[in-house]
Amino acid sequence: MSITSVCHTYSCGVNVSNHCTYLCKRLQSRMRTKLKTSIMLITLLAGTFSVVPSSQAATKTGAKCAKKGIVSNSAGKSFTCIKVGKVLIWSTGNSINKPIPTASPVPLVTPTQKPTPTATLGSIGAPVPAGSPLKIGDLTYSIDNVKFNVDSVLCAANSLNTGCKSDNNLLGIVDPASPTTWVAVNFTVHNAASAIASPAGFSTQFDLVLPSGQLLENQDFVFGYPSMLSDVSIIPGGSGSGAVLFQVPKTVTSLKSFLVIRDSGESFTPTDYYFQISW
Repeated sequence: MSITSVCHTYSCGVNVSNHCTYLCKRLQSRMRTKLKTSIMLITLLAGTFSVVPSSQAATKTGAKCAKKGIVSNSAGKSFTCIKVGKVLIWSTGNSINKPIPTASPVPLVTPTQKPTPTATLGSIGAPVPAGSPLKIGDLTYSIDNVKFNVDSVLCAANSLNTGCKSDNNLLGIVDPASPTTWVAVNFTVHNAASAIASPAGFSTQFDLVLPSGQLLENQDFVFGYPSMLSDVSIIPGGSGSGAVLFQVPKTVTSLKSFLVIRDSGESFTPTDYYFQISW
């Protein structure tokens, strides 16, 4: 067993030699030095782990701070490190005003105004003015004038016409007892087709408008009236004139200012064209 082992064993008791005593004292001195070093190291480590960085620690008014002028925000307040005497402490905290979010202005959208649709010429909203032309297919129609009480002309031509009778000389005269009177609307028509056309053919109908809105159809079966439109045929590029006759009840004292041409063409669904007329 070595002297060092003996010293450890007997803790440098009185039963060891002088040389052992010397070695034991040196060993004890070294152990005390190591012990102090260990204690200092443990103390330093403990202090290191117990210190909370200022950036993480809760800042309070009057608590010590590290450097003058630094700012710390805590619990909704802003603290500044100030020097009071020889001590650095945190100032009284000032409330931090959170910015109030400003709503972005909503741009005003001006609604786009749709243009008012323009009524088609010849529709009920835009009737053809009196005397103005309107093209229907290949034919262009215009109203020249309106003649009232053409009964005497019709009766003189043929006493068999409605509203007429014969006198003692067998001449046609107006029957005063007739409940109707005759009205003639005179047209001029131009033909732009490549073939001969009839402006008052089978597919074309003419109507006056009664005050109630009811349509009054023209009469084709009339004898002897000069230049009926139903008797007119027009060559390509030519024009022709003729009258359309209506048998109007005498109880009707006024009419709406419309005449309607109903054109069926090649279909069974007619297209209506409105003309203004002067009464």
